[in-house]
Amino acid sequence: MLKRTDSLSGLEERGTRVTMVSTRRCLSQLRRRNSLSKLSVMVICAGICILLIFGRSGTTGSTFYIPHVLFGEGRFPPVTQSDLEYFGHHVQLNITVDTNFIKRSLYSTHFDLTNRGPKAVEGRQWELYGYFFRLGESKAYPYPRGFYLWSCGLKMFHVNGYLYKFTPVYGLFTGIPSGGSVTCKLRVQGMQVSRTDSFPRWYVTGNDLMPKVIINTDDESLSFVSDLTHPEQYKKYSDDTDHPYTPQDRFNLYAHPKAQIKDINVVPTPLEMTRDDSQTMTFDTDLYPIVKNEKFAREIKEFARVHSRQEISERSRFERGLHLGNVSRQKADKNNGVVCFRCVLRIPDAHKHVARNFIEADSVLKMVEVMSMYKMNKLHLHLSDDEGWRLEIPGLPELTQIGGSRCHDPKEEECILPMLGSGPYSNTSGSGFFTVQDYKDILEYARDRHVQVIPEFDMPGHSRAAIRSVHAKQRANREQKKANALHADIQPLETFHFGGDEVAVGAWRRLPACKNILVTKENGGFPTHYELMQYFIGKVSAITSQHGLALAGWEDAFLSHDTNVGFPFQKEDFKNDIVYAYVWKRTREVRTPHRAKLLANGGYKPDPEERGLYWATRKISTKDVWGLTPRVIFQDDDLECPDQIKAQENCFKLLKPHNILGMQAEVWTEVIRTPAQLEYMLFPRLLAVAERAWHHAAWEESSSENAAAPLREADWAVFAAKLGYQELRRLDTMDVQYRVSPPGARTQDSKAEFQTEFPGQEIQYLAANGIWTTASHNMPVRRPLKIRGLFLKGNLNYYDAF
Repeated sequence: MLKRTDSLSGLEERGTRVTMVSTRRCLSQLRRRNSLSKLSVMVICAGICILLIFGRSGTTGSTFYIPHVLFGEGRFPPVTQSDLEYFGHHVQLNITVDTNFIKRSLYSTHFDLTNRGPKAVEGRQWELYGYFFRLGESKAYPYPRGFYLWSCGLKMFHVNGYLYKFTPVYGLFTGIPSGGSVTCKLRVQGMQVSRTDSFPRWYVTGNDLMPKVIINTDDESLSFVSDLTHPEQYKKYSDDTDHPYTPQDRFNLYAHPKAQIKDINVVPTPLEMTRDDSQTMTFDTDLYPIVKNEKFAREIKEFARVHSRQEISERSRFERGLHLGNVSRQKADKNNGVVCFRCVLRIPDAHKHVARNFIEADSVLKMVEVMSMYKMNKLHLHLSDDEGWRLEIPGLPELTQIGGSRCHDPKEEECILPMLGSGPYSNTSGSGFFTVQDYKDILEYARDRHVQVIPEFDMPGHSRAAIRSVHAKQRANREQKKANALHADIQPLETFHFGGDEVAVGAWRRLPACKNILVTKENGGFPTHYELMQYFIGKVSAITSQHGLALAGWEDAFLSHDTNVGFPFQKEDFKNDIVYAYVWKRTREVRTPHRAKLLANGGYKPDPEERGLYWATRKISTKDVWGLTPRVIFQDDDLECPDQIKAQENCFKLLKPHNILGMQAEVWTEVIRTPAQLEYMLFPRLLAVAERAWHHAAWEESSSENAAAPLREADWAVFAAKLGYQELRRLDTMDVQYRVSPPGARTQDSKAEFQTEFPGQEIQYLAANGIWTTASHNMPVRRPLKIRGLFLKGNLNYYDAF
């Protein structure tokens, strides 16, 4: 066994040196024993050379360890439950990002295991489970027999997805003395520029014993992850020119003209609105007889309540229009004045992902209430993914019994593997599902607020939870029928979303069943991936069309990549009368640049404290969302059409703009585990989506940026004032924990000046006595200050110093 005082401490950086030292020791033992002939020694040396040449090794570790190759891997004594309890309570785990500057798409990180208890942690058959958002030691992958980490004497295994296992290596791991620590260094694919890429609830187990969560990692604040304070930690690569905002940067960013809010303050802005406070409206039930109509009874009751009438009703074919008008009227009505509205709808939509981490029904109802307040009329619920199945389906209990639960079960017979920081037990956001009654409650609540629920069951990709739960045969048919039944008599199902995105090209490779299903080649060869995909979609289309449903899917489900790269399958291939493609990729893609451009992310600055995926909402401010220009977003005629696109003349021409129905705001939950985190990511940006979906601003059509810029800034000032003085306070009353941006600040002549993203925000500084105190403009500053911005319910995760 190697001694920590010499071998490991001097060799933790150089895997090849460990290998060569081990080789010399082995050969020395062989010579002393005289147990092998020279020929045997030469054969062994040749085998070692082959391992050194063809084995996968690097500076952090290797897929082989010479003593194990020669003599086999020894085994530590079995671990006991007492060992696991001690490990969980007394071993502290801390994660540090070392640098993203190794090379593109590779970063270096390490985690420390520190023994804070009174006794040593010895080599035993324990297994440490943890998570990485991206592939660990990708250069050596796959490593089915493990990857030796020289720095700490552990072997790493990729279990599945985001989950990894670490075990002590006999002959390398020498234990962790009381007060001591070991450091495990490794390299990971991609980069990590946000602390929220690390996941909580690492745990230790072994020998079928009860797992124990490492107690300091059971923390949603991720205090066990070191701050990313250096450029090599918060930048993606060495020549990345972006940097986090400073208080001075934010001061300049927020220094737009301030609007004075007068008269009608409504979000989203109607197309036309007038107000005359000199006139009033009186409702006399003698002149307006009551006509019962249950379709919009809720709106009538609310209208009557506001106007102090016992009951008012009238006949209307446009109950949704009445609802929307009533919402706007409630916001604008002051002093009983007369308000008239005219609106144009772009079909605002919200996509809520509840599969990877589950969101309880109460949170969904709360979101529906807010959506209704801001006239967002469709809720797209993503109910299944690789990491979870979230809707009870009568007759298929396994879907939720197994697929709706995550826990430590390597065979996945009782639950699916823990992912995304869910830990070893089924008591976190990794587990949960909507019961039939939960789902009906959501449908009824949404129906009463004129929000259409669109369920999505993602297939054939992203279906691991379902596949592990039940046999996939006829699954699509049964799911759709059951979902249709749940909607009946509440909110009849109109659209079935089948996902269809990101199906791995090799998923069906050489499966005999697939070859027997479809043979389209003249020579009888194996069908291509996209031929199988088209066949699958055809089956789903046939099933859904039998029930009169529209079919919806993500854009890549409908695109061919065989003979006509990047163009959709023919509409005639689908039996459904209506087919919706949800476009999510930006226009300027390398292979298919004709896809719709979603958002222009100019002005993004990296902030290691912001939650979210790098390609998505982490990059986008409220102003970015508000500044989207839907009507001109498709004007990409200036781009060159790739050679792969056959129909060159149609590459960038938007020939049928009437087929673009609306815009959708999406929230994905890989790094969202609590309702507070969900609301932080959604608000106030969702209000900006509603504004842009409903309101067409004059600056959107301007052909000149010079002409558009001042109009846009003036319009933004009005919208920001609406949020700061009115809408955020409305969210306060609904207990929405929206995001509050840090304030901007600068000093002039030893006095502090402040700016906030939205007016009306309180600014505080940390006083010398350690108490947060309200700051004021032009207050004297004699020392560096820590500052933060507050609203009543706003969620502020960090502060700035200036």
